[in-house]
Amino acid sequence: VPTGQLVGTEGMLVNVNTSGFSQGYELSTTEDLNKIACRYQGEAWVVGNQGTLLYTDDAGATWRPQPVPTSADLRGIATQDAGPVFVAGNGVLLTSTDTGAHWTSIGDGRINFISVAAAQGADTVLAVSETGAVFSIENNQLVSRGSFPGARAVAVSPDGQSALLVGQQLLARSADGGKTWSPLTFSGNIRFDDARIDETGAALAVGTSGTVAPSSASAMWTAWRSAAPTCCRITSPPAMTC
Repeated sequence: VPTGQLVGTEGMLVNVNTSGFSQGYELSTTEDLNKIACRYQGEAWVVGNQGTLLYTDDAGATWRPQPVPTSADLRGIATQDAGPVFVAGNGVLLTSTDTGAHWTSIGDGRINFISVAAAQGADTVLAVSETGAVFSIENNQLVSRGSFPGARAVAVSPDGQSALLVGQQLLARSADGGKTWSPLTFSGNIRFDDARIDETGAALAVGTSGTVAPSSASAMWTAWRSAAPTCCRITSPPAMTC
């Protein structure tokens, strides 16, 4: 049965599967947990408030804290296969090339980031600030890619070519790794909170009141309602994918 991990407030981290929720984990934190990112061979990181960073390398069987050089609220996490890990939050954007043993700061420490996404098999990394500014991360430098008021999250395809930006009444797509963006048409007054893109270019955006908006690489977007959560999926033998 496919299983995964779901994070939430007050240190909530539970295993989920197609049959429902299983028992949660006893963690060393009660801080709100905000995002989870998964990497192949059973690795995953969870970020939360007050500089919380948790790590597993056994497909979620156990979780342990990792130190980071900040006590800021961490709001985004992204990984690349056999590549860097990126952590984003209030006034902080960090990257590690050694699975979290050491961290390098990116930017000037004055931008509050709310989302970061990385291509699993390419160099594309995008980040979004709470003011809607979009940046690419290139050679550990921030490169401005536009401003989109209301933006809340960004997703990148595994090959790094396609990207999706979502937010309050916002869906925008990029076919060049975030360099340029085109608005997408949808109906309804919707706040989209997160998104994913797979290797085929098919995308999924989720938002308020259980809104789910799926699309193929070329199809129109149609929003519908669902109670299903989004989370990282663990395959067997142990390997985590998002």
